[in-house]
Amino acid sequence: MVTKLDTRNKTTKTLAVFIGILALFLTTNYFIQNNTVTQSFVKSTQRVSQISEILENKNKFDSQSNLLAINARDTSPPSEITSSNDTSSDQTDYSQAIITPSPTFNLLSDNNINTIGFNAGLIDSFDLYLLSANNTYTIDTSNIEFSAFAIKWDSADLEYSINQDDFKQVPLADEVVQSPELYVSTLIELSEEVTEIRIRADKSVNKVAINFINPVEQYETPDLSLQTQGFYNRDSGAKYSNLNIISRSEWGANTYAWDPNSSSDIDDVARLDYVPYYHQISRIVVHHTAGVNNPSNPGATVRSIYLYHCYTLGWGDIGYNYLIDQWGNIYEGKIGGEGAYGYHAFTEANTMSIGISLLGTFSYVAPTAAAQNALVNLMAEKAAFYEINLKYTDGSLDKWLDTSYTVFGHRDAWRYDGVWTKSGAAATACPGNVLESLLPSLAASAQAVKYYSQNDNIRNAAAKARAAVQSDHDPDKLYVVFNIQSTGTIEQIEALIPEYSGITGYEINERYTLLYVEDWDTSAYGVIPPAGWTGYNPGTIPPSNGSDDRILTLFKIFYLDPNVKSVELGYNRELH
Repeated sequence: MVTKLDTRNKTTKTLAVFIGILALFLTTNYFIQNNTVTQSFVKSTQRVSQISEILENKNKFDSQSNLLAINARDTSPPSEITSSNDTSSDQTDYSQAIITPSPTFNLLSDNNINTIGFNAGLIDSFDLYLLSANNTYTIDTSNIEFSAFAIKWDSADLEYSINQDDFKQVPLADEVVQSPELYVSTLIELSEEVTEIRIRADKSVNKVAINFINPVEQYETPDLSLQTQGFYNRDSGAKYSNLNIISRSEWGANTYAWDPNSSSDIDDVARLDYVPYYHQISRIVVHHTAGVNNPSNPGATVRSIYLYHCYTLGWGDIGYNYLIDQWGNIYEGKIGGEGAYGYHAFTEANTMSIGISLLGTFSYVAPTAAAQNALVNLMAEKAAFYEINLKYTDGSLDKWLDTSYTVFGHRDAWRYDGVWTKSGAAATACPGNVLESLLPSLAASAQAVKYYSQNDNIRNAAAKARAAVQSDHDPDKLYVVFNIQSTGTIEQIEALIPEYSGITGYEINERYTLLYVEDWDTSAYGVIPPAGWTGYNPGTIPPSNGSDDRILTLFKIFYLDPNVKSVELGYNRELH
């Protein structure tokens, strides 16, 4: 008897984990000894592996000073925060605030600064409490290595200054809805070394948290000319592309994500129990990152955005599905593969769209020709994959409600809170006036490229998948024959099955691999819209097509996979 993988298993107790590991070991040993090629697994064992990885990272961070760049701080004089009274005698003394580095993953010190480690880099999180109105607070940052920072605070209009420059208003993030209880800045990227940051507010502030972001330099942008066509990524879920896409592992993302809906702190290991959820794509939302144009190291910029989204915004992962730099390199974003729910607009848009963001600010200048070309090719490929036509909308509500309009700038999207409104407390400027003005022509170009020969294989796979799902088939099941089905080991075949993707379990035998696919209609992660749904019923989400939503996507991906001989939806069909 085969037990399906339950991706919704929330078991965290040590005893249960131990029993799960022991059972898995004994079961696997039994199968191997009896020459049985049937395999199943339980999610808790994956989490044990990930927690072990965290502990390994802890030792790694302890031993590798080039990743931490904080070992020198161990014996340095204490950093200082000084306060000067501008217009008020009421001030709080924060002098001689000792910074004790904590060079471990998920281990925080009791002092003002905590160091949190990620594959992509480090965050020094610095907390200040009870700041008085109209005082200027100077923070010595000479012993902290960072290339970007972000600020969170409450109850005031906050200003900042870098290296004695003039004060300016802290820019607010337009990716989140701001509130008087919690304001969040944009990611502030730096082009110079910063030895001090000054902050001041027009009234008392209960708390200011500053996240100093340091993307490590161990990852360099891969030489895309060396990559093969037909990118099939299993690092983070099932994903296929004809384009040379830089995978998460190549640019430095973690192999796991934190649950953004958890009440636990972002650095709490218990928050790791997260599985992406999915939907059928019917639209594309275009963004700009609102950062520095033409960064000298765009890979580091992607890592900074990842750290900012993970930790400062609390999303646990990067929000965009893809990012594009000035050279036309495309970076894989959100964990989970094709159709994974991103965090880049809001619920109504995220549940039906791919979020693509170009690095830079395009309010007054255009993206490079290489970036525009990459955007066109990526939109064209995804349109072929999801069988949608590409047509730009001008942001009006009537066109948002018109299913024929499928390409949006972030500021063109709408949300439903009893009535249709724009995406935030105020309409965002994203993706910038110039990029927005280019979207009609870029969408038209992508619609043409969709039919170019480079996308013939994807359009053929999409047609095959659609016909298969529309015919009679087994619910919740996908039958795949890998090239090594009859000759490979269990481990070799398992390596070809993506971890996430709505696949809840599998059986392997000499003839085929049977994949069990989640019926998302009853998923604990919420009702997932059916194929073709575009979100236009105000305040409602219609019933899902269940597992067919995922089968449609997974059929295409396995059909395109060069490691797959055939894929079918029925056990009574000829598998060869």
